[in-house]
Amino acid sequence: MNHPLLPKYYGIIEKNDYLVIEFINGQTLKNIDEIKFNDKITFIYEIMLIIQFFHENNKILRDLKPDNIMIDNNKTIVVIDFDRMIKFGDTQDNGQFTSDFGSNYIDPDVSFGKISYANDIYSLG
Repeated sequence: MNHPLLPKYYGIIEKNDYLVIEFINGQTLKNIDEIKFNDKITFIYEIMLIIQFFHENNKILRDLKPDNIMIDNNKTIVVIDFDRMIKFGDTQDNGQFTSDFGSNYIDPDVSFGKISYANDIYSLG
């Protein structure tokens, strides 16, 4: 997936199957102590844009939280950590549901296997 608010994917190191992605010079949203009001509005808008992008591509993040959002040196968000993301059509496969998310930002419906685009909207709130 290619989007300005996602780290660039460069490839895989075949020997170890490691992903090679862009280094984001910044810090997670969780680790920022003070944010100006205008920056908050911009961050929320950018998060809405990336959620829209994922949903248009039939993906559900399920694990959107401040730890998974980087703010780079240009004050732009970059969403990271996609290990819990699933394709919307795969939501019927109960084997893919995980109940150990352990975050206050996760929609409680996820723990009960009720996976929908609304899960990401809940996390944004």
